[in-house]
Amino acid sequence: LSAIVMFNALGLNELEKVVQKSMTGVRKRLATQNMSVVLDSSGSKAILANSYDPNYGARPVERYLESTVVTTLSRMLISGELKNGSTVYISGVESDEDSYDDTNIPLQKKARLTYR
Repeated sequence: LSAIVMFNALGLNELEKVVQKSMTGVRKRLATQNMSVVLDSSGSKAILANSYDPNYGARPVERYLESTVVTTLSRMLISGELKNGSTVYISGVESDEDSYDDTNIPLQKKARLTYR
């Protein structure tokens, strides 16, 4: 090592920007089929609530988007729920389901995404 670089933790605004930037690939894929997606602030916060880890930062966000958002949108597309020219609005809503750590202690309420 030739240097030690200290980083400040990202704030909520920066993390939401990371989520929106990560959604760019999803938007591009949908645009090829003449569809669009709108992710509101509550949706960004729900994605962060389910994927952000202080130990890993925002790195898990991409994996979460692929495994959750892209999978859901793909299923909607295959089922015919999404049609040419559709716009999908993604929002976050609180869930009654708790999130647990390895010792089965509740950490926080999970947020879930809604698609309309």
